[in-house]
Amino acid sequence: LGTVVRPKRKREADPLDHLSGLEELMPQREETQWERAERLAAERTEYAHVIVDEAQDLTPMQWRMVGRRGRHATWTIVGDPAQSSWSDPDEAAAARDEALGSRPRRRFTLTVNYRNPAEIAELAAKVLALAMPGMESPSAVRSTGVVPRFVPVEGGDLAATVREEARRLLAEVDGTVGVVVAMNRRAQAREWLAELGERVVA
Repeated sequence: LGTVVRPKRKREADPLDHLSGLEELMPQREETQWERAERLAAERTEYAHVIVDEAQDLTPMQWRMVGRRGRHATWTIVGDPAQSSWSDPDEAAAARDEALGSRPRRRFTLTVNYRNPAEIAELAAKVLALAMPGMESPSAVRSTGVVPRFVPVEGGDLAATVREEARRLLAEVDGTVGVVVAMNRRAQAREWLAELGERVVA
């Protein structure tokens, strides 16, 4: 009675049918790459480049910790051995050498002092020559014309003397005057200097 009509096979849905072009696939691909990058960053235990500032203050344990994170890295290390707070600089230096391994090294010495005036730098150079013979002191690029001086003082007159010296310096130089004291005496020093205003910092 006629040709038998075969039942049409239902076509399986293609999840990409709703996309009109390749450009619509790209955001999904890029998102996958981004997620992968975030995951790899979270799992990373080593770094490609390690920067260590104030390196003279790192303890041997800290050098070992940093060394484990940069076994295959390049390094930039900045420090001043003359300012080290570690009690045994040779021990810290040995730990640093162990962290760096056998990779090639290049050493650069900074010879210009932009922070302190020449009068302070010259006094510091004399102290450095006594404490660490052979160490090179950087040259200062500016001068205030105010030469450092030592003022002996009895314990009971300390507050008045500090205040008077700070007042004298305020009249001779621009900028601020810093008063260096032990950490546990900063609050006390601020009381001594309160009347001199914000240009004096303890």
